[in-house]
Amino acid sequence: MRFFDLPTRHANGFSGWGLVRPKLEKIYQEVKETRLGERFKEQLHQRYNDFVVSELDVEDRAGMPHWPDAQQLPSLARLLKNHRDSDMEDTPEFWTTLFDSVFVEAQAFKLRVRKDLLSLITMSTREESQNGSNTVNVPPYELGPSSLFLCGVCSSPYNGAHQRYLGYDQILDHYHQHHPFLPWKPKVKYQPRASQTAALLLKALGLPSNVPQEDVDVLDGRLVCLCGHPGYRDPMSFENLVSSPIF
Repeated sequence: MRFFDLPTRHANGFSGWGLVRPKLEKIYQEVKETRLGERFKEQLHQRYNDFVVSELDVEDRAGMPHWPDAQQLPSLARLLKNHRDSDMEDTPEFWTTLFDSVFVEAQAFKLRVRKDLLSLITMSTREESQNGSNTVNVPPYELGPSSLFLCGVCSSPYNGAHQRYLGYDQILDHYHQHHPFLPWKPKVKYQPRASQTAALLLKALGLPSNVPQEDVDVLDGRLVCLCGHPGYRDPMSFENLVSSPIF
């Protein structure tokens, strides 16, 4: 027997059930729909993760939004809002068409991230110029291995996470791994002096400033600083070498 079908007449013969029941039924329906919506959201989240991991190659996977941003893409946001519509078909063709649209929409997200980082470089370059600094920056509107950033979340005084320089193609991956519940916002700090050092290192290694990031990544574990500092004697990555005391 359902709660709503239980006998409701009071011992003295009075019943206010006619007034109470509609309100309780409304609350019950709202809770039920909320739980169904949360369950569908979890299922869609898993489907999206499976799509990114299983259907995309490494190059296409790079820079794809993680769930806090992905659920704001038009196709997914619309589905989350209207998923109980009777015209929704739970078929392989439906999901293939959906994620084809999601992939196209994700390219706009990747472009936005790139523009955000370029904006930080341009702003920093302008400030350095106004302050009369002689720091040599990478050219505005260019992102490359010498464009280095720090995560603004990790560098918060309330966060004890170890800080390290991150290239422009690493900063979003860092967000995904260390701040999976945060949507992308430019909580990132461009590091002009470190970027200048990186440009000098590229020159010392005989690499052009616009060298592909993957050509720099292959040097990880093969670079050694000769400064003599005990903390920098082991082979390290390009980004870690930039933080050597010799610079």
